[in-house]
Amino acid sequence: MANIISYCMEAVADYLSPKLCVNCGTAIKLQSKSKFLCTTCFDWLKNCGNGYYNINGTHSLYPLNDVVRSLMHGLKYHGMTDIAIEMINVLPWEDTSFMGWGNKINIVPVPVNSARLRERGYNQAECIARAMQKKWGGRLFLGVLKRKKYNVSQTRLGAEERAWNAAGAFTARPPLPAEILLVDDVYTTGATTEACRYALMRAGAEKVEVLTMAYKLTDDGSSDWRKDWDYFKNKKVP
Repeated sequence: MANIISYCMEAVADYLSPKLCVNCGTAIKLQSKSKFLCTTCFDWLKNCGNGYYNINGTHSLYPLNDVVRSLMHGLKYHGMTDIAIEMINVLPWEDTSFMGWGNKINIVPVPVNSARLRERGYNQAECIARAMQKKWGGRLFLGVLKRKKYNVSQTRLGAEERAWNAAGAFTARPPLPAEILLVDDVYTTGATTEACRYALMRAGAEKVEVLTMAYKLTDDGSSDWRKDWDYFKNKKVP
């Protein structure tokens, strides 16, 4: 009886004030499998999440298309932290063996600076890391990687500007596990994750691979992953 009453109350609330898809604005039906997407956009998410992208130890789960971009925006700027759980749970893999790791992973999220943490109340990379740990297991290491300087937002910077903006921005505190999976929200040029990788390895980590929820597409919808990698692979972080 309690379940029936709860369902009826949700149905009335949904009718009076329907939840809207974060991507297209369509009302989300009560029976939808997603809290944030309409059925059409959720199907898009499932389809594009069946891929997997890897180049030289940097891995990503989704291309940053319109649906994924809308979800990442909601996660990062609008307090929709459960988006991380939904995006991880919809993926087909039961552990991280798809990228050569088992379930004994050591997860370190990329930290945000203290000002943004106070402003938002959370770190979106940590939300993603927690969702990964819940589904795939492993150990979560918080506080071992810190930002040691306040750098300007990377959002509007070009590739070289991003590299210099991120360089030297992070410090890591030993002892660290030998192998680390570094987690972030979106791979754009790799400046932030490379600076983090450098700090972790200076502090004693022997292997650091990167896993991001999404990777940036070029304006024509293709991936600029290899172009960015070619730019950064010979760069040395100060």
